[in-house]
Amino acid sequence: MNGCEAAPPSRIRTAVWVAGVVALVALVICGCLLVPTLQTRWVVSDFDLHRAPDEPADETNQALVKRLGGSESAAARLKAYLASSRWLAPKKASAIMLLAACGRHGVRPLEELLQSDDEGVRLRALRALSRMGSEARSATPALVKALNDREEKIRQGAASLLGLIGAREQSTVSALARALGDPDALVRAYAAGALGRIGDDAQSASRALTLALSDSDYRVRASAAHSLGQIGGPHEGTIAKLRQLLGDSKLIVRIWAAWSLCRLDNTPEDAIGVLRVLGTSKDVYLRKQAIGCLCLLAPTGAKAVLEVLEKARDDSDLEIRQMVASALADAYLRAEPEEYNE
Repeated sequence: MNGCEAAPPSRIRTAVWVAGVVALVALVICGCLLVPTLQTRWVVSDFDLHRAPDEPADETNQALVKRLGGSESAAARLKAYLASSRWLAPKKASAIMLLAACGRHGVRPLEELLQSDDEGVRLRALRALSRMGSEARSATPALVKALNDREEKIRQGAASLLGLIGAREQSTVSALARALGDPDALVRAYAAGALGRIGDDAQSASRALTLALSDSDYRVRASAAHSLGQIGGPHEGTIAKLRQLLGDSKLIVRIWAAWSLCRLDNTPEDAIGVLRVLGTSKDVYLRKQAIGCLCLLAPTGAKAVLEVLEKARDDSDLEIRQMVASALADAYLRAEPEEYNE
């Protein structure tokens, strides 16, 4: 008999059946993997459509998260989307920002993104965490680690964010104090500002901040001067150094040095004098800063402070007039009646 024998019908049926099962399993697997990713892709695309100018309003955020099954489900699906290839998940930057709307469930994925080799991804993760406020506090260890990032922009963002989220651990204070020695001036300035926002819990950094008053960059000097007034408990030599800065070449440094001296040294006349002079500057920004500092001091009831503010009631700038009126009203309400009644 010439030629090959035809395969028995039973074998053909078996092969077709096996191929069908394999195809069905493949289809199910692809459906389980692709459909959720595609759904996430549609939601992320809607995020882009609703941005004004680059993030949607909170209500839109929450609506998009609900479409993904709620905060926990949305965080998991966005994480999977970010792990997908670019052709399947083309809008990863938007997905990162949407994680900020997932609350505490979005923190962990964002922490992981801070370890990315892509600087842009790390920056976007920092930005998303900054949108979360105190909910991002659990990311403190990752942010402290980011203070040593090779890119200065990441270090700057991490330093600033540690102050914004209310991280108060002494390990964080120590890390920020070390960051005052960073080679980048903005990192040093943001670290100083973060210590000030932490407040009393950052008093252990007073010595480092006092040393920063001698920094070559005026932004660092100004930030350190401001923060020393915020945290209180000055280190030995702080008052003397702040007084030296009353003659600094940069006006903004003089303003914050004067403000902190008033906070730490019972409103000394030389510091108030600096604020009084700058409070009459033709530069609206400087005038606003100086008057703003005096407004913060108004609750002390210091006569010299209130006298300057009374004169500022007629300032040409509406915002300054409103600020002064509010500060004086608060100061007089705090005072004893005999102190301001004839």
